[in-house]
Amino acid sequence: MIIDVSSEEALRDELLKQQEILGHVQKIDAIGRISGGIAHDFNNLLAVVLGNAELVNDADLPPDDAESIDAIIKACFKGAELTRRLLTYARKARLEPEILDVNEVVAQSSIMMSRILPESISINTITHPDLWQCIADRNFLENSLLNLCINARDAMANGGALIIETKNAHFKETDAEVTSDYIDAGKYVSISVTDTGTGIPPEHIDKVTEPFFTTKGPDMGTGLGLAMVDGFAKQSSGTILIESGLGKGTTIRLLLPSNGKLAGGRQTTEGSGSDPKMVGAGTILVVEDEPGILSMLKKILTTAGFETFYCTDADSAFEEFGNDADHIDVLLSDMVMPGTLQGRALATLMTERYPRMRVVFMSGYANETNVSFEGPENVDKFLMKPVKRTELVEALNNSVAKALTPKD
Repeated sequence: MIIDVSSEEALRDELLKQQEILGHVQKIDAIGRISGGIAHDFNNLLAVVLGNAELVNDADLPPDDAESIDAIIKACFKGAELTRRLLTYARKARLEPEILDVNEVVAQSSIMMSRILPESISINTITHPDLWQCIADRNFLENSLLNLCINARDAMANGGALIIETKNAHFKETDAEVTSDYIDAGKYVSISVTDTGTGIPPEHIDKVTEPFFTTKGPDMGTGLGLAMVDGFAKQSSGTILIESGLGKGTTIRLLLPSNGKLAGGRQTTEGSGSDPKMVGAGTILVVEDEPGILSMLKKILTTAGFETFYCTDADSAFEEFGNDADHIDVLLSDMVMPGTLQGRALATLMTERYPRMRVVFMSGYANETNVSFEGPENVDKFLMKPVKRTELVEALNNSVAKALTPKD
């Protein structure tokens, strides 16, 4: 008697595949929760250090002291970048997608690469002349290209060639990339980074995007670079594809969504590239429960010239100003605080009573800022801690201007 068990084997293989996918999703979620909690507390600490360091930096310090303060400020931003990498892997970073000309981004990045890569590595860029527009966060795309090029550099210790190439990619439902669940059908911009280095062992291909996994030697990386690129791609509704052979080099292809329109000149979000002044005007209600951050905000806003009022939680803010806020131009509030009311609820109540009032949110946790505000369109900005003093003052000045502009 012969029994055909092929269908049972196929079902078993499919179940094993689904279990593997579920385990990976659960791992990402666990890392996301852990990194999110770490980021919240760590970014609050960095906010205190950065804010006070910038204030001290205004003083007429001796050169050695000024150099020390500058080192502290730079360390704060490096710490913030580390938490962003963790959050990007977990797909919890706050992205600000815009329409981009990727050829222009690649051209700018290539200039920087030529300065950090050794002369033993040649750089060649091949850009598609009719490239589509790309929809992605410019800063994260630039960081992703940097990480990919640094990985390529490390794989070519004895020199070699680095090629950055852009193409249009239109995937159909029947394409292998779609049927393998790597990506949805549709139009994408492809940015590939190819090196002639040592290559990745076949058994490591599926592991290189995991956080802290690295094929490099000791003290040669955190193992977060490729994980960050993968997280950024997937959070942007794209993906990365990896082809590699031992001794033959590696190609990593970054696919990001496109609207199918031809790319033109650089398009940026409103307000980017500006040179904000460190002088403020207007009346600000600050709601922040962390004593160190509240103290730092008092110094920064007072020094800038804002008229300010302070509360340590949303409940006391609404109790004190809920019926007396005609003079308040902007509510600057944390998102999550002790008590019954939270930042979003406070903003809703205050803007319903005082329609001209504008809102700026701050948070040390990306998930808190990566939400849409359900209510009146009074929320102007979500700031991720730690925040540069110039960025904070600029955001508040912009909101004050809106609050003082009469509505038609």
